[in-house]
Amino acid sequence: MKSLLRRVFQQNKKVDSGKEDEERKLLQSPLVSDKLQGLPKEYIQFMTWSCFQPVSGFLNYAKTRAFASLDMTGPSIDISCGDGSTSFIALGGELAVDGKTPVRFPQTTFTHGTDYNPRSLEVASSFRAHDALTLHDNDAADFPFDDGAFRTVYHNALYFVKDPVAFLRNVYASMHEDGIGLFQVWTDKFYAAYDEMGECFSSEMIHESSPFSITDTFHTRWDVKQWEDVFLQAGFKVQQIESAFPHADIFKQNVIERTLCLRNDYWRLLNEVSPRTQREIRTEWIEKQARFYYSCVTEEALKVPVEDAVYLSIYVTK
Repeated sequence: MKSLLRRVFQQNKKVDSGKEDEERKLLQSPLVSDKLQGLPKEYIQFMTWSCFQPVSGFLNYAKTRAFASLDMTGPSIDISCGDGSTSFIALGGELAVDGKTPVRFPQTTFTHGTDYNPRSLEVASSFRAHDALTLHDNDAADFPFDDGAFRTVYHNALYFVKDPVAFLRNVYASMHEDGIGLFQVWTDKFYAAYDEMGECFSSEMIHESSPFSITDTFHTRWDVKQWEDVFLQAGFKVQQIESAFPHADIFKQNVIERTLCLRNDYWRLLNEVSPRTQREIRTEWIEKQARFYYSCVTEEALKVPVEDAVYLSIYVTK
């Protein structure tokens, strides 16, 4: 990061507008690097997407490895799809070096996606990872889809729902008799990591470090058995439960990184230099971080006992 700052201060003048437009095309073109050969394409993409928050990048790669088990040939739904960027990358989309401009769209898509935030759905439409998008709040009494509509269901925000069992019963009804659901949830180990960080950082810093308000999810501070019971109560058959993240110590690093991260300030600094220099800095940073962190998401690193899992993949059928 010292080199980034040094280069920003050394080149603190913008290029003329004509040349800047030409150089911006470089920033909005694919990442090309011999130093990343041998690393999975999706992994590189997630590290590009979260360039200045690399732990978040490789954790998203880790959890979406489960997409390989999904059958996307029939009607499918991504519930709480957010801005669509995660599914975009996991399904094979490619971003430019800037980490936000699509340069290749996924060939495989969800037929449906939902989210409660209209702005998120607007962004998701630009990623084209969902054929249709529907505004929907998971706390609503109804689920706006026909019974038996989906052969594949994916959802990774169940901990937000005020009444998870009621919501899951609606999802159960919408799933085809031969369908499969993949749900990903935090466990009590997730909250334990934040508890430990509370010994080092103020509550304000911990709140800022969280990807959402921790208190919004306290009602689902559950262990593996409690989560399994929730799905059984909703009528599902639980086929498999596995850890989706590396060991809790790696996740704690993510908490620390979020607490100390100044990524918005980094982006502001980058905007003070030419697009060509931005591309050079981002490329170098992605190369370093991607190589450094890959050991955290190898097959061996992800072999975490379910009872120690921070984040679960739960596979269910009717």
